[in-house]
Amino acid sequence: GLFDDSPQLPPDNASCIIYEDGILSKELAAIQQDGTFELPTDIKITAGSTYYLTASGDGLPDIYTENIQIPNVIFWKNAIVRDTVDGEITIEVSFDDTPGKNNYYVIKMDKYDQGGELLTNLSLSEPFIDPSSVFSDLDFDGKTHKVILKTPRYEYFMNEAIRTHQIQIVLFSLSKELYSFFNSLNKFESTFSDPTLENYPIYSNVKNGYGILGGFSTDTITIELF
Repeated sequence: GLFDDSPQLPPDNASCIIYEDGILSKELAAIQQDGTFELPTDIKITAGSTYYLTASGDGLPDIYTENIQIPNVIFWKNAIVRDTVDGEITIEVSFDDTPGKNNYYVIKMDKYDQGGELLTNLSLSEPFIDPSSVFSDLDFDGKTHKVILKTPRYEYFMNEAIRTHQIQIVLFSLSKELYSFFNSLNKFESTFSDPTLENYPIYSNVKNGYGILGGFSTDTITIELF
Protein backbone atom coordinates (compact mmCIF):
# COMPACT_ATOMS: atom_id res chain seq x y z
CA GLY A 1 0.00 0.00 0.00
CA LEU A 2 0.90 3.67 -0.13
CA PHE A 3 2.10 3.76 3.48
CA ASP A 4 3.22 0.14 3.72
CA ASP A 5 7.01 -0.31 3.92
CA SER A 6 6.91 -4.10 3.98
CA PRO A 7 8.81 -5.86 1.17
CA GLN A 8 6.87 -6.16 -2.08
CA LEU A 9 7.87 -9.31 -3.92
CA PRO A 10 7.58 -9.09 -7.71
CA PRO A 11 5.73 -11.76 -9.68
CA ASP A 12 7.69 -14.33 -11.62
CA ASN A 13 8.90 -13.29 -15.07
CA ALA A 14 8.28 -9.62 -14.30
CA SER A 15 9.38 -7.18 -16.99
CA CYS A 16 8.98 -3.49 -17.80
CA ILE A 17 9.37 -1.94 -21.27
CA ILE A 18 9.66 1.69 -22.33
CA TYR A 19 8.32 2.99 -25.65
CA GLU A 20 9.55 6.18 -27.32
CA ASP A 21 7.31 7.95 -29.85
CA GLY A 22 5.18 4.80 -30.03
CA ILE A 23 8.10 2.49 -30.84
CA LEU A 24 9.51 -0.14 -28.48
CA SER A 25 12.73 1.35 -27.18
CA LYS A 26 14.19 -0.87 -24.46
CA GLU A 27 13.40 -3.30 -21.68
CA LEU A 28 14.20 -1.84 -18.29
CA ALA A 29 16.74 -3.67 -16.17
CA ALA A 30 15.66 -5.30 -12.91
CA ILE A 31 18.17 -4.14 -10.31
CA GLN A 32 16.72 -5.51 -7.06
CA GLN A 33 14.81 -8.53 -5.90
CA ASP A 34 11.93 -6.31 -4.76
CA GLY A 35 10.86 -5.62 -8.31
CA THR A 36 12.65 -2.31 -8.86
CA PHE A 37 13.50 -1.53 -12.47
CA GLU A 38 15.98 1.02 -13.78
CA LEU A 39 16.22 2.83 -17.09
CA PRO A 40 19.21 1.53 -19.10
CA THR A 41 22.08 4.01 -19.29
CA ASP A 42 22.10 3.94 -23.10
CA ILE A 43 18.61 5.46 -23.31
CA LYS A 44 18.52 9.24 -23.59
CA ILE A 45 15.20 10.85 -22.74
CA THR A 46 14.55 13.59 -25.29
CA ALA A 47 12.53 16.78 -24.85
CA GLY A 48 9.54 16.82 -27.19
CA SER A 49 9.38 13.03 -27.47
CA THR A 50 6.57 10.90 -26.03
CA TYR A 51 6.97 7.90 -23.75
CA TYR A 52 4.93 5.21 -22.08
CA LEU A 53 5.70 2.08 -20.06
CA THR A 54 4.24 -1.40 -20.00
CA ALA A 55 4.71 -4.00 -17.28
CA SER A 56 3.92 -7.68 -17.20
CA GLY A 57 4.40 -10.73 -15.03
CA ASP A 58 2.84 -14.05 -14.14
CA GLY A 59 -0.69 -13.51 -12.85
CA LEU A 60 -0.75 -9.78 -13.60
CA PRO A 61 -3.24 -7.95 -15.82
CA ASP A 62 -1.90 -5.77 -18.62
CA ILE A 63 -0.28 -2.80 -16.87
CA TYR A 64 0.58 0.34 -18.81
CA THR A 65 0.93 4.06 -18.37
CA GLU A 66 -0.63 6.86 -20.32
CA ASN A 67 1.48 8.36 -23.09
CA ILE A 68 3.37 11.43 -21.82
CA GLN A 69 5.39 14.10 -23.61
CA ILE A 70 8.62 15.51 -22.21
CA PRO A 71 8.34 19.33 -22.21
CA ASN A 72 10.73 21.43 -24.24
CA VAL A 73 13.29 23.40 -22.26
CA ILE A 74 12.18 26.88 -21.19
CA PHE A 75 15.31 28.98 -20.74
CA TRP A 76 15.93 31.64 -18.14
CA LYS A 77 15.76 35.11 -19.68
CA ASN A 78 17.40 37.11 -16.93
CA ALA A 79 18.68 37.02 -13.36
CA ILE A 80 19.51 40.15 -11.38
CA VAL A 81 20.85 40.32 -7.82
CA ARG A 82 18.87 43.23 -6.41
CA ASP A 83 20.47 43.64 -2.99
CA THR A 84 22.00 41.84 -0.03
CA VAL A 85 20.51 43.88 2.80
CA ASP A 86 20.71 42.61 6.40
CA GLY A 87 22.21 39.32 5.33
CA GLU A 88 19.40 38.56 2.88
CA ILE A 89 19.93 38.13 -0.85
CA THR A 90 17.18 39.27 -3.23
CA ILE A 91 17.25 37.94 -6.80
CA GLU A 92 14.87 38.73 -9.65
CA VAL A 93 14.62 36.02 -12.31
CA SER A 94 12.44 35.89 -15.41
CA PHE A 95 11.55 33.61 -18.31
CA ASP A 96 9.33 33.78 -21.40
CA ASP A 97 6.35 31.44 -21.30
CA THR A 98 5.42 29.59 -24.49
CA PRO A 99 2.03 30.95 -25.66
CA GLY A 100 -1.06 29.00 -26.61
CA LYS A 101 -0.50 25.93 -24.45
CA ASN A 102 -0.66 24.89 -20.82
CA ASN A 103 2.76 24.98 -19.19
CA TYR A 104 3.77 23.92 -15.70
CA TYR A 105 6.78 24.95 -13.66
CA VAL A 106 8.68 24.76 -10.42
CA ILE A 107 11.73 26.78 -9.39
CA LYS A 108 14.43 25.29 -7.18
CA MET A 109 17.36 27.13 -5.67
CA ASP A 110 20.59 25.46 -4.54
CA LYS A 111 23.25 27.30 -2.54
CA TYR A 112 26.94 26.40 -2.36
CA ASP A 113 29.81 27.39 -0.10
CA GLN A 114 33.28 28.47 -1.20
CA GLY A 115 34.40 24.87 -1.60
CA GLY A 116 31.46 23.93 -3.80
CA GLU A 117 29.60 22.00 -1.10
CA LEU A 118 25.80 22.13 -1.26
CA LEU A 119 24.38 24.17 1.62
CA THR A 120 20.65 23.80 1.13
CA ASN A 121 20.59 20.04 1.66
CA LEU A 122 22.58 19.77 4.88
CA SER A 123 19.67 18.12 6.68
CA LEU A 124 19.00 15.77 3.74
CA SER A 125 15.30 16.35 4.41
CA GLU A 126 14.53 18.72 1.53
CA PRO A 127 12.37 16.99 -1.08
CA PHE A 128 13.40 16.86 -4.71
CA ILE A 129 10.42 19.07 -5.48
CA ASP A 130 8.19 20.72 -2.89
CA PRO A 131 4.64 19.80 -3.97
CA SER A 132 3.34 23.19 -2.82
CA SER A 133 5.71 25.13 -5.09
CA VAL A 134 4.50 23.91 -8.50
CA PHE A 135 2.56 26.43 -10.59
CA SER A 136 0.97 26.81 -14.02
CA ASP A 137 1.04 29.63 -16.57
CA LEU A 138 -2.68 30.29 -16.18
CA ASP A 139 -2.08 33.93 -15.19
CA PHE A 140 0.78 34.71 -17.60
CA ASP A 141 0.28 32.62 -20.74
CA GLY A 142 2.71 33.75 -23.44
CA LYS A 143 4.19 36.53 -21.30
CA THR A 144 7.46 37.18 -19.53
CA HIS A 145 7.11 35.92 -15.96
CA LYS A 146 9.19 37.51 -13.20
CA VAL A 147 9.83 35.93 -9.82
CA ILE A 148 11.46 37.51 -6.76
CA LEU A 149 13.54 35.07 -4.70
CA LYS A 150 14.86 35.88 -1.23
CA THR A 151 17.30 33.78 0.75
CA PRO A 152 19.71 34.25 3.69
CA ARG A 153 23.34 34.90 2.80
CA TYR A 154 24.43 32.52 5.56
CA GLU A 155 23.34 28.99 6.38
CA TYR A 156 23.88 27.60 9.86
CA PHE A 157 25.13 24.10 10.56
CA MET A 158 26.35 22.82 13.93
CA ASN A 159 26.31 26.43 15.24
CA GLU A 160 28.60 27.52 12.40
CA ALA A 161 27.63 30.29 9.96
CA ILE A 162 28.53 29.23 6.41
CA ARG A 163 28.61 31.95 3.74
CA THR A 164 26.93 31.38 0.38
CA HIS A 165 29.34 31.88 -2.53
CA GLN A 166 27.27 30.48 -5.39
CA ILE A 167 23.57 30.11 -6.13
CA GLN A 168 22.13 27.88 -8.83
CA ILE A 169 18.51 28.52 -9.78
CA VAL A 170 16.83 25.72 -11.70
CA LEU A 171 13.69 26.19 -13.80
CA PHE A 172 11.82 22.89 -14.17
CA SER A 173 9.34 22.60 -17.02
CA LEU A 174 6.99 19.84 -15.88
CA SER A 175 4.84 17.51 -17.93
CA LYS A 176 1.10 17.82 -17.33
CA GLU A 177 1.12 14.45 -15.56
CA LEU A 178 3.92 15.39 -13.17
CA TYR A 179 2.20 18.68 -12.36
CA SER A 180 -1.07 16.84 -11.71
CA PHE A 181 0.73 14.43 -9.37
CA PHE A 182 2.46 17.15 -7.32
CA ASN A 183 -0.71 19.26 -7.25
CA SER A 184 -2.77 16.33 -5.96
CA LEU A 185 -0.04 15.42 -3.44
CA ASN A 186 -0.14 18.95 -2.07
CA LYS A 187 -3.93 18.77 -1.70
CA PHE A 188 -3.66 15.31 -0.13
CA GLU A 189 -1.18 16.58 2.46
CA SER A 190 -3.52 19.47 3.34
CA THR A 191 -6.41 17.06 4.01
CA PHE A 192 -4.49 14.13 5.53
CA SER A 193 -3.98 15.80 8.91
CA ASP A 194 -7.62 16.87 9.23
CA PRO A 195 -9.87 13.95 10.30
CA THR A 196 -12.97 15.92 9.28
CA LEU A 197 -11.92 16.04 5.63
CA GLU A 198 -11.94 13.24 3.10
CA ASN A 199 -8.43 12.55 1.80
CA TYR A 200 -7.80 14.04 -1.62
CA PRO A 201 -6.99 11.30 -4.20
CA ILE A 202 -3.39 11.26 -5.41
CA TYR A 203 -3.08 11.39 -9.19
CA SER A 204 -2.01 8.22 -11.00
CA ASN A 205 -1.67 7.59 -14.73
CA VAL A 206 -1.02 3.84 -14.50
CA LYS A 207 -3.76 1.56 -15.81
CA ASN A 208 -4.37 -1.62 -13.78
CA GLY A 209 -1.86 -0.36 -11.26
CA TYR A 210 -0.84 2.70 -9.34
CA GLY A 211 1.94 5.22 -9.84
CA ILE A 212 3.09 8.12 -11.94
CA LEU A 213 5.00 8.44 -15.19
CA GLY A 214 6.00 12.04 -15.73
CA GLY A 215 8.87 14.05 -17.07
CA PHE A 216 10.55 17.43 -17.01
CA SER A 217 13.26 19.50 -18.65
CA THR A 218 15.47 22.04 -16.89
CA ASP A 219 17.50 25.17 -17.38
CA THR A 220 19.96 26.37 -14.74
CA ILE A 221 21.41 29.80 -14.14
CA THR A 222 24.45 30.23 -11.88
CA ILE A 223 25.11 33.34 -9.79
CA GLU A 224 28.51 33.96 -8.19
CA LEU A 225 28.51 36.04 -5.00
CA PHE A 226 31.53 37.99 -3.84
